[in-house]
This record gives sequence, structure tokens and C-alpha cells, in this order.
Amino acid sequence: MTGAPEKKFDRPGEQDGDDGNHSGGAQPMPIPPFDRTFQFTDADPTGPDAGLPRPEVRRTPELEVVRVRLADELFGVSMAPPRIGRFRVLGLLGRGGMGEVYAAHDDELDRQVAVKLLHTSREAGPQARARMTREAQSLARLSHPNVVQIHEVGEHAGQVYVAMEFVDGHDLAHWLAALPAGPRRWEAVLAVFVAAGRGLQAAHEAGLVHRDFKPANVLVGADERARVLDFGLARFFGDPEDDRKNMSESPGDVADLTATGALLGTPAYMAPELFTGGAASPASDQYAFCVALYQGLYGQWPHAGETLADLVAAKSSGVIATPVDRRGVPGWLHAAVVRGLQVAPASRWPSMAALLRELGRDRRAAARRTVLRIAGAALVGLAGFAGVQAWQAAREAERADRAELQAELRAAESERAQFERAAIAAAEQAAEVLRLSSTPGRERDALVRGVQLAAPHKPDFGGAPAMVFDGLAAALPALIPYATLDGGHGAVGVAFSPDGARVASLHVDGSLRLWDASIGAELWATPRVDGDTNASQFSALAFDRAGARLLTDGAGPREPSRCTVWDVATGTLARELPNCGSPRFAADDTRIVGRIAPDDDDRGLAAWDLATGAVAWRLNGKDLGDWLLARDGRTLLVARDDNAIDLLAVADGRRVARLPPVPGARPSRFNRLGLAAGGDRLAVAEAEGELRLWDLDARRLLRSLGPAQGTPRFIRDDTRLVLDGGNQRLYDLGSDQLLALWPEPSLGVVELADDTVVSHFGDELFLRSGDTGRLVTRTRGHRGFIRSAAASPDGTRFATASDDGTVRLWQTGDPRVLRRRQPPRGERVLAFDDAFFATVDAAGVTRIRTDGDAPVATVPAFTGIFGVPRVVRTAAGFLVWPVAIRPRGEWSIRLLDPETGAERFRHVVVGTDDAWLDVVTAHARDADRVAVVQRDGSLAVFDTRTGERACTLVGDGPALTAAALRDDGRLAAAFDLDGNLLGWDLATCGRLFSVPTPGPKEHVREFRFVGTGSLLVQRGGRTAVHDVANGQVELSVEVPCAADHYGDSDLSPDETRLVTWCYGPGRGWIQDVPSGELVATLEGIDAYGDVEDRFSRTGDRLTVFADDGDVLVWNARTGELLLRIRDLDKSDWHLPRLADDGLSVHLHQRNGAVLTLPATRAGTFAAACRALAATDARAEVERACGGASG
Repeated sequence: MTGAPEKKFDRPGEQDGDDGNHSGGAQPMPIPPFDRTFQFTDADPTGPDAGLPRPEVRRTPELEVVRVRLADELFGVSMAPPRIGRFRVLGLLGRGGMGEVYAAHDDELDRQVAVKLLHTSREAGPQARARMTREAQSLARLSHPNVVQIHEVGEHAGQVYVAMEFVDGHDLAHWLAALPAGPRRWEAVLAVFVAAGRGLQAAHEAGLVHRDFKPANVLVGADERARVLDFGLARFFGDPEDDRKNMSESPGDVADLTATGALLGTPAYMAPELFTGGAASPASDQYAFCVALYQGLYGQWPHAGETLADLVAAKSSGVIATPVDRRGVPGWLHAAVVRGLQVAPASRWPSMAALLRELGRDRRAAARRTVLRIAGAALVGLAGFAGVQAWQAAREAERADRAELQAELRAAESERAQFERAAIAAAEQAAEVLRLSSTPGRERDALVRGVQLAAPHKPDFGGAPAMVFDGLAAALPALIPYATLDGGHGAVGVAFSPDGARVASLHVDGSLRLWDASIGAELWATPRVDGDTNASQFSALAFDRAGARLLTDGAGPREPSRCTVWDVATGTLARELPNCGSPRFAADDTRIVGRIAPDDDDRGLAAWDLATGAVAWRLNGKDLGDWLLARDGRTLLVARDDNAIDLLAVADGRRVARLPPVPGARPSRFNRLGLAAGGDRLAVAEAEGELRLWDLDARRLLRSLGPAQGTPRFIRDDTRLVLDGGNQRLYDLGSDQLLALWPEPSLGVVELADDTVVSHFGDELFLRSGDTGRLVTRTRGHRGFIRSAAASPDGTRFATASDDGTVRLWQTGDPRVLRRRQPPRGERVLAFDDAFFATVDAAGVTRIRTDGDAPVATVPAFTGIFGVPRVVRTAAGFLVWPVAIRPRGEWSIRLLDPETGAERFRHVVVGTDDAWLDVVTAHARDADRVAVVQRDGSLAVFDTRTGERACTLVGDGPALTAAALRDDGRLAAAFDLDGNLLGWDLATCGRLFSVPTPGPKEHVREFRFVGTGSLLVQRGGRTAVHDVANGQVELSVEVPCAADHYGDSDLSPDETRLVTWCYGPGRGWIQDVPSGELVATLEGIDAYGDVEDRFSRTGDRLTVFADDGDVLVWNARTGELLLRIRDLDKSDWHLPRLADDGLSVHLHQRNGAVLTLPATRAGTFAAACRALAATDARAEVERACGGASG
């Protein structure tokens, strides 16, 4: 270790400063949100600063040395010098980001050493110190002449120290600054860097990555030997502790980026992949080595950047600055360094050994061969001729060397240019996927391109650009056509056959076409009609009930109007009805009802006999308005211009019933009718009045729903009503509430099977929730106006017809969905996980389901319940209990058999006063144990197998207010009213600990066991992890939330990661529990809601909502964002829940469904392949999707 201060700077001309806090005039570094807080002692109560807290001063070896010197010089008192371990401290050498370095003497071996006392927070537990000790011991086993030798590792006053070789010399930064200029300066620089590189190579061969190589971490001794030191950031590469957080390891380095452009420390040497969360590796050490070598050779940085953002952009671009002064550096050396500075790790040298071989190649061999040739010529004695020959040979050798160097330089530049072009092209392609995914109508193209770009990165897709998967995430939920049918001329009508196997389309040229609905193949087409036709978006197009005939009024010349019936099997004309319009099949398809003489002002109604084509009956049309057929096809409902509704028999046209005009309603012949699917209710939208609902069975007006505009349509089993046309409205017929007023004008509401409706306006399609009216997604459906839309009978597909001449077929349903659990109508979801979901109905009855639709358990409503019941699954069965019961009620918790639903255990608490009965409970997930806080403040623990009380646990006086059981049922813990934390061993019912906890006596927000060794406690704004053996704090964190915002926290099942956040849009933080170090900051999250099970059971994945409503999946080990999942109908009640294996995520939707979606890149890729496999783009991705699963 050097005798010079350890404080070092990595750019010339920078002024010394307090390393890690400020330098070069930069502002003081802000304290990270999880810095350990100072411990304060009480001030002198009689002093002038009474009541003010004072920081406790830590007695360091530096202060102890000062005390010894002052005692000797001022008082002549001889005191024993301070020691660190067995080493006698002589004085402070320097102070850096990793700790203080002291000059010391080893009295046992009579040698001078340097002792580094590492920064370890005094609150850190023994696990953190043990880990630092193990790392230092690993370094001690690394013995190499170009690595500073570590002699001993130990602990001193709770801090880890490392005793190492004392080097009399300077660091490489000072050595370079003192090296004189000259044409051969580069040779000296290269020699010392090659020596340092050998030390780095030795570390790599031992499995270590330095992670902080720079000139300040290389010492050049008086013996001119270079030694690498300060492996304080080193880890074994491949170790899960390689947490990819270099920036947070050295926060002072980042803080030193100021407005003046000063740049200190690690960021200048960091490889590009480290800025994007990539893992440190030998390749990133090589990059740092080449940055330092470039700077040492040319006196300038390879990448320019006034700010950190500029620096990162420059490094990521791969553009390397041209040296202002070449300083005689040969081209081959420049090319070797440039290769080590490539953006992609794979484009750098394969290893430090390969780089050092290139740097150590004998470049003077050609010159030596030239000298030998000259000497040989002189020995021949041909003085004159030999002199000329020697001169020519020397020139030839010089030209050959120059040509070789130029060729190497050109090759390096060519390689760099190729890499730059490839990198730019890859980035542009990834960005194109994201752009296409956000362009309405191009989502299918985004999926195709994304799959093609992601496929080379199988099977885990770790190397695929994030933008590719962001684009796939955005495109997957979109409406994507699975077939485009080109009819040649504008399509104005479309209809599905009753079995959904065929689709018919009507075109403006008067032609009809029939298509196979599965593959989109054309089955037949009728000839086009010359001249104008009646075909329009208002033309009828319908199959009969058997699907054997097709009816329309658009397949013919404009005048005279006619209805035509076509044989579906052959495409031939079966019947033509003159003076007919707006036809519909009726009376078991034996008759057709429609407008007669539709070209005249007197547009009456008539019925035609389909067998003969004769008119069966006819009604005068002057006072007739809208009309429709009842579901049985035997009754006709007709609106009269006096606002009455006539019910006519299709058989003979006579009136069988009448709904009288509503008093006060303005007469109109433009009222619109809508019939419920059950046939029992009729909606009437008055042209200039109200939307009214009639009971057809009782022939009475039920109620008015408000202003009317459009055609009423019943949806969702007649529980919702939509006004179709203009700005559509959605009504809840149970409560008569207006649920939604859709801002976009839209037409043609079509109900689909997944509780959604689709409508269109212009060339756009709108998919909305049929339950709430919320817009789910929208897309550009065609290149022309959409004129018609129709759903298949089962609602799983729909078709659209457009002016662009095409008919498009669309598949409903989300291709990402691996599983869908939909509660019955009238029930809402209470809880869910991999194995079950529980619901409650309006009467308070709880039902628990597993695989099938039938509930495995049913719990009657709790009398006097506040809110809804709680349901959890344990190894013993399902626990159900109310949150609270009204005063003087009866509270109970029940355990239900997971197979039969039979009640196996019940515990009852009876209220005796006027207070709400809010009973605290706890359960063991993997054992037959339940704990209930009793009215006397004790905690009763029950064995649910026998129903017997296993333990009665009491505190030290104050009542217990919160309880927790470990999942294995062996430990219990509780809080009392005074804020004391208590723990018990349930095998003996004996007390393990009782410890006070700091802070105000606020409600305990989080209190539970995690894993086998930790208790997670959150009170107010502080989260603490306690050791279950003694209750002591292992990690304590102050959540930095605003005063008016709460925060929350969760601990990973393996007890290594603590995540904390504030409610509402903002940030969260992941901390390593053993060390207390900040692993990552989670940006752009909105983590409101319950916090249990944020982590996967393995603890390596974490999920949380983004502030834009998406679901984010993070790597909990490193804080890397793994995947973004688009949640189209996000519930405000339940949070996303990762499956036990972490490979999928359960999402609760506003419509009540619980969807299981893939939570990995492989699963997202497989979903994209599934989506495209059903479309006409499957051939484009067949090879890329081969073997995709997930």
C-alpha cells in the first residue's frame, strides 16, 4: 500500500476533495433514502443547547492516534497506541469510498503494513460482516506479483479490516502525470499497463471481477512494479450477489457530475452494459482497462460527455473520440485499444489474456530482420552496392511495416464501422416494433417483427432488446384480424351463419360473397350488377335459422326495389320478391316480413309467403315507424307515430296487443325499438323524448332512463342497455344508473362472448367492457370506413365490412391468457391464488371454487358483518372470517376442508359492549394452527385438527393488538399496546423475547413472519426486519414518503430482499437485507394496495403496478425490469399476484374475471406466436416460432 493518501482523481487538473461526498465544487451528495441514521444521545440538560440532539462521535483509530500524541506532547503521559487486530496503528494514510487506510506496524513479523478498515454500518448484522469477510478472504488467496498482497482479514469493533502489503510508491494516475513527454512515451505507458493487466488477468482466472479498475486503483512502486489493488467492489462472476448496481455502489462518483463537466470516478470507466443493468464481467473489466490505457496514451478520454447522460449516450453509440495528439502511438496499438472499447462485450477481446498477447506482440521483428540483411550484405564486402542494397532493404522493411499497420488500422476501423451499423440497425428495428405497436392497425405487423427479432435470443430471450418485448406487450392485447377477405368492391354488409362456419358479405356492386369463416377462403360469389344498386350499410343481410338460405335487399338494381333469397349451398337465386325492402325471416322461416313499396312515401309493412312469393297480408305505412320481430318470429312489434306500440301476429297481421302512448310524450314516427334477449322487456328510444322501458308480459311501462339518442340494444344477459348511435350510453338495468357516456361517436354495437362489446366509427374499432363501458382497446380496423359489423353466434369471433372492399375476421379473447376464471353474475371475487378463487354475492354468501364451476365450499352470510369476509388457503384448508362485526354481535373464524368444504374448525368471539367486534387473527400457511386475540388481550393459539387450544400467550401487562404465526406453526409473535414486540415458541408456549420498538405507537401496518428467520414489521413510516430468535433488528428503513402518503413494504420469502414504496405514483426501493445496501430504485410505479405475495415463492421475482396501469415484473435480485404486461381492465380491488413458480401472474379485472398471463419473456413470445398462428401471417413466423412454449 502506498504512503500517499488513498484519495485519488481520475482526470487531470481536478482538485482534491472529500472522496465520496463532494469534489471540484460539486454540491454535497444527497443522502440516499436508506442511509443509516445517526444515533443521538441526550444533550446536557443544563447547557445552552438543552433539548437539542447531538450526534454520537465514533472513536476511530485516527482519533485514538491523535489522543496518544496530545497526551504525550501536552501532558507527558505515555499511552498505548491504538491497534487494529494485532497491528499497531501509526497514522492515517487516506480515506476513500470503501473505508479508511492506516499505516501500521506488524510487531510479530516486524514489517510495515497498510490496514484498510472497511465501512460497515454499525446496524448491519453479523451476516453482512461475514459476507465482507468471506470476500476479503477470497482475495487473500489471490497471490500474484501484480496484485497487492492481502496478509490478513479480521474484525475490529464491529468493522471488517484488511491488512495488506505496504507499497512505497504512487498510484498510476500520479505516475502518468509525472511521466515526461516524448516520442517513445507510449512504450513506457504500455509496459506499466501490461503489467497491471497481468494482475487483472490473474483475478479473472481466479473467478473474480474487479468492477472498479482505474489508474487510481493501480500502484506503481519504487521497484517500478505495477500492482492492482482495491478489489473492494470485486465479486465472483456468476455469483448472485453480482447485483449490477455499480452506480449505487459508488454514489459519490455519480454525484460528481456537475454543470461544469467534471467527471470523477467509476462512471468514466464503466462499460455501457453496466449503465443498463447488465452484470459486471471480465469483459467490463477489460473495457475499463482500455479506457484507462486510452487516457494514459493520449491524455484524453475516449468518450466525451459533459453530463452523465451525455457520457452514457457517447459510450452506447460506440463512437470513439479521435486523439487530438497521436503522441507517436502506433496504429496497431490504437486498433487493439479500440477493440477493447466496443459497445457489445462479444465484440471485445475474448479475454484479458488475448488482449495482453496482442499488446505484447514483438513489433520490432521486421526491423531486426532488416538489420540482419544489412549486416549480411556488409560481410560480402560489396561496400558500394551493399550500401545501396541495405538502404533499399531498409526502405522496403519500413514500407512493409507501415503497410501492415495501415492494414490493421483499416481492419479495426472496418470492424468498428460494421459493428456500429449493426448496432444502429438493431436499435432501429427494435424501435420499429414499439412504433408499430402504438400505431392503430399495425399491431399485427408489430407482432410479426417482434417475433422475428426475438427468436434468435431463445430460449430465455435475455439478450433481446427491451423495446422488442415492450412492443410485444403493447401489441398482444390489441384487436388483430385473423383473415382479410378481399371482395374487390366496397363491402357494406356482413353476417355469420347460425353455426358460425360461414360469413356472407354484401358489396356496393350488388354482389354477394360467401366465405369460409375459419380460413377466409371464398366459397362463391354472385355477379356484380351494372349501374346503381340498393346495396348500402342499411341493407338487410341474414341467414335463415337453418343456415340454408341467405336473404338481402341489396343484391339488385336500385329500381325497382326487391328482396332476394339465395341458396347457400350453390350461390343460386332461389326467390325474388318485388317491391320489398328491409326483409327479415319470420314464422319458422316460412315467411318474410318487410317494407312493401319502399320506394314510395307510403312505406307499409307486409308478409310474403316464402314458398309462393305471394303477399300474405299488408298494412298501410303512413303512421308506421320502427319495427322488429319477437324472438319466436311469430309476433311483430311496430311503433306508431302516436307513440303507441302495436303487437301484430305474423300469421295474419292482426293486432294482438297494444302498448298505449305515454302521456306527455311528443308523437314521432322515428322512435327506435330494442327487445331484450328474454323477450320480456322492450326499450323505446323516443326521437325527441326519453328512453323508456316496458314490461311486455304485463303490458306496462316500467320506468324512464333519461334522454334518448340512438337505437337501444340489450346486452350482458339483459342486465345492461346500450344506446347505439352517436355518443353511446351504457345503462345498468339493475340500478337504472348511467354507467358510461362514451366520448367517441360509434355505431353498430356487437356483443362478444368475453363480456365485451365492439363498435365502430370511421375506420376505427372500439372494444369496451360490457359491464362498465370502459374502453379496453381501439385500433384502425380498415383503410376505409367500416359500414357493418356482426358477431358469430358464440361470440368468439366477429366480422367487419369496409369501403376498402375487404371483410375482416377477428378473433375475440386475449392470446396471452393461459387461464380465465370468471365468477357467476352477481358475485365478486374476494381472494385468489394458483389453486382457488373465492367470491361473495349480494346476500353475503361466500363460495370457494378450485378447478370447476361448482363451489367446493359455501359459507352462509355473517350476521352484522362490516365489509366482506376474508378467505385464505392454508395446508389445512380454507380459513374464512369477517373483518369486523357490528356491536354485540358474534364473530367467528372457520376452517373448511379443501376437498369437501365441510367445516373442520370454528372459534367464536362474542361482543359484550357497544364497540365494533374487530378481532385480530393470524394463521400458519403450512400448519394446522390459528391464533386469535381474545377479549382479555391474550393470544389464543388453536390446533385446527382437534379444535383444542394449544397455547394461551400473554404479554407483560398491556393487551396484545397484532399477531403473527410462522408458516410452519412453530413460532408466534405479537405487539402490545405499548409497542413492545413479543415472541413465543409454540412447542413449549414459552416466551422467547420481549423487546421495545422505537417510534410512535401507531397502528401496525405490516406484521408477519417471512421465511424461517425474519419478522417484517411496519409501523408508521419505518419498516424493520427482526430476527425471530431474539427480536433484534437486522435492518431498519425509514420509508421516505410524504407526510400525507402512506408507504408499505414486503420481504422476499428467502429473506434477502426488502422492497419498500410510497402509495401513489412514485418510486420504490429494493434493499439487500444482509448488508443493508440499496440494490435498485424502482421508477414509475404505483404500488397501492395490499402487499402480501408481491414476490414469487422463490423470491427472485417481484411484481407491482406501473403508474400507467401496466404490470411490471422485476428481478428481485438485481432490480432489473424483466417484463412489462399490459393490463387492459385493471381492478381497483386486487393487485397482481405472481404464481408460485413466478412464471405467470394472476390479474383481477374490473369485470370480475381472474386472468392468468405469462410473466416471462418466453411466455410473452409464445403468446405472440399463438396470436399469429391464427392469422394469415402465420407463414411469416412459422420458423421463428418453432418450438415456442411458455
